[in-house]
Amino acid sequence: MLKQMTNSELVSGLRELADWYENHADAPLPVEVQVKVSTISGKGELAAFARMLGTCTKDSNEIFFYVRRAFGPVVLSGFDYRESVCERVVTGKRTVEVDVPVGYRKETREEEVVEWHCPETLLAEAAEQK
Repeated sequence: MLKQMTNSELVSGLRELADWYENHADAPLPVEVQVKVSTISGKGELAAFARMLGTCTKDSNEIFFYVRRAFGPVVLSGFDYRESVCERVVTGKRTVEVDVPVGYRKETREEEVVEWHCPETLLAEAAEQK
């Protein structure tokens, strides 16, 4: 399990990274930089984090609900399971087509019957080495 870093460790690491890029201007740049806070648990903690961020955006996918704030090209986001934060509301019903597996059928086929015959010389060699 990962050790939870402290605030000063995070700040120090970010400064180290910034200093490194400042001293290596020709270094390849990342496609994106995201800092994800995964220690948030529940609607209350996520709301408190959103208040700390101030201006932020929200979005979700099939699993998680996010609040995000961009600091230039760096995005800080907090998230929790969508079911922990959002209320599931049924707004209607729709008819959908689904694939249903058809039962099994019996087939007859031929397969090999095998035995393994290992050479006796292997046993003799093993006994001689004792």
